[in-house]
Amino acid sequence: MLSSMKNKTSFLSSKVLLMAAVSGILVFGSVTFSHATTIFLSGDGNLTQPLTGSGVSVDSGNQQFFQNILQGGSTVAIQDITTYSWDTSVNTYYNSIAGVSSSIFSGPITASALTGVDLFVSILPSAAYTASEITAMSGFGGDIFFLGENSNFPTNNGYINSALTGLGSSMSLVNDLFDGGWHTATGSQIATDLFTTGVSTFSYAAPSEVSTVSGGTSLFYGTTGKTFLAYETTAVPEPSTLLLLGSGLVGLGFVRRRFKK
Repeated sequence: MLSSMKNKTSFLSSKVLLMAAVSGILVFGSVTFSHATTIFLSGDGNLTQPLTGSGVSVDSGNQQFFQNILQGGSTVAIQDITTYSWDTSVNTYYNSIAGVSSSIFSGPITASALTGVDLFVSILPSAAYTASEITAMSGFGGDIFFLGENSNFPTNNGYINSALTGLGSSMSLVNDLFDGGWHTATGSQIATDLFTTGVSTFSYAAPSEVSTVSGGTSLFYGTTGKTFLAYETTAVPEPSTLLLLGSGLVGLGFVRRRFKK
């Protein structure tokens, strides 16, 4: 469908060439990036409801967006939440797509739970992500969608912001609230991007702003121009491959990144 998007089944590793001088000798080492992960961040969890018409009308734009971010993948894992049924809406929608398998799991996020997963979804987490969960998310090779909420949920948003930092993302949730009640983004409220292909309407309600000041690409805006959904692609290095030769590290020769296509 989106031929120019990255193929989830293929991966080209990326390398950064490091140049170091040790005792006057130029030494080369390499850092291998284990994967390139696209992180999606939403300041609104209600936007999952129009996927299935849970308490609101179905919006085909929301459905199209969620299909777009799967990027041709076939497996979705959703972290179980108890406060709302938003995880159920996402799970039901993805399982309605031919060739896609989605499941909700409870318990810790582990490498085993994410094995073979193309997209991991975490909505309004009720507890902080542990260091081992951050490690599992950074190493599993798929993409991640965090959905937070408005300023009524500062603690939950804080859990997501901490995870974003741990995963190397520069995006963050801003604890505010705008566009109270249900709204439909149209026209200039929808950025032109591969992930918004085929999306002409997008329903949302009372979100927080997503900050992209330090990085990230905005996808959807509120009525006053605030971003409430964005994404960023990050490359995560494998620490064991980083060779630092004493204090002789003098600079970067060049950086070449080839992300998944």
